[in-house]
Amino acid sequence: MGNQGKKGLTRARRAAMRKKSIEDQARTRDKKRRSLIEQERIARNFARTLGKPPATAPSRRVEEAWTLLHTHPWRENLGKRTHTRAVIQDLADRRPRLLAPDIMEPVLAIILITRVRSLESWQPVGKGLRANFLSLAAHLLGPYPVPKFLLEVIMQGDGLTTPELFRHLRAARRAQVL
Repeated sequence: MGNQGKKGLTRARRAAMRKKSIEDQARTRDKKRRSLIEQERIARNFARTLGKPPATAPSRRVEEAWTLLHTHPWRENLGKRTHTRAVIQDLADRRPRLLAPDIMEPVLAIILITRVRSLESWQPVGKGLRANFLSLAAHLLGPYPVPKFLLEVIMQGDGLTTPELFRHLRAARRAQVL
């Protein structure tokens, strides 16, 4: 009987040790999680003091956008703009989804059109890609009203060069006169 009592204590002791081990592991996990959260908070605060939001791994998209610019007919405009890469990087930091492959071409077309306002003062409207694109176009092109058909042509991403874009504009103007 005395032997069974010792086994009972041993089982109880083992259960207590397992419980303590599980609690210790949970504490360690919580401590690591809190540490990561704190590091992220510090990074956000540091980035905020620099005036830029923290980068969310957009460098791959920036490289894709830059490659697209150099292999696309739009490159005729590149020589006139030396800060295009900085604008793309800023856009990638603020709204990386706008450099997604399915909408990248129209966004780059808007960036390469002669802008009236800077990207830094842009405040995105809405959450969807389309809403962000429309607000970006309206902001960058400034006081000029952007006709909806032109935004649709640009959003289609058919790879229009500047002369083709002007042909579309002339055709639309003739249609308005009629």
